Amino acid sequence: MDIEERHTAIVQLLQSKKSVKALALSKLFDVSPETIRKDLMDLHERGLLVRVHGGARIRPTEKESAYERRMSVHRAAKQAIAAAALAGIEEGSTVYIDYGTTTYALADALVQAKRRVRVLTNALPIATRLSRSETVETIVLGGMVRGNEGSLFGPIAEKALESVYMDVGFFGCAGIDALAGVTNHHALEGATSQKAMSHCRSVVVLAAEDKLDTIAVNRLADLSQLDLVITTGTPGSELSRALTEADVSVVIAQEESLGIS
Repeated sequence: MDIEERHTAIVQLLQSKKSVKALALSKLFDVSPETIRKDLMDLHERGLLVRVHGGARIRPTEKESAYERRMSVHRAAKQAIAAAALAGIEEGSTVYIDYGTTTYALADALVQAKRRVRVLTNALPIATRLSRSETVETIVLGGMVRGNEGSLFGPIAEKALESVYMDVGFFGCAGIDALAGVTNHHALEGATSQKAMSHCRSVVVLAAEDKLDTIAVNRLADLSQLDLVITTGTPGSELSRALTEADVSVVIAQEESLGIS
């Protein structure tokens, strides 16, 4: 287990136990007490916990944004999708990661894997996560900020995309349907996503099971514009047939237990 994996496990453990002792963590992860103290100090400085004498406690919760609430929904599914997506990212490639919480899980997986890539993103939470990596070169689009999402969109973002091309782009969605194609909620964000898609050699949609055979208000893309869909569910017969006819590959990721008691 590397340092990023250990940090993630410590935070997840705190969410269930509310407080932890440094000595117990040292035994659990089979590292020295000094290593754990450094871990806790780093996590404290990142605002992920509160360092106390002998250990740490969970940070008092503040009012969550809609984005933060969505981060905790279907977490295992998002992590499974991210792991499957990570397998298709080559060292040295240029990647686009669109706004969203499933795409955030991919950014987190990239950091933990120490993959050497260049990432362009229109999401401030994703850029912040990537900025903690020593191996990821992060480029943030400009644009208007959607406060409850931390996403950047509009003419400035689209202008920035005009002069760049990516090997692969990863996009979330609110729905994917045989007739409606890929849909999302915010029209102006969707326009920025469409621009990014047109500059990606390969387009991948990350969609948890609840997004399959579902339609949101704004059309983002036709199925024919996609190369791959990564999901945790099985598309219905009509959607499955439409994806096959559009020559879109489907990967069904398997959820796994986090293995922490």
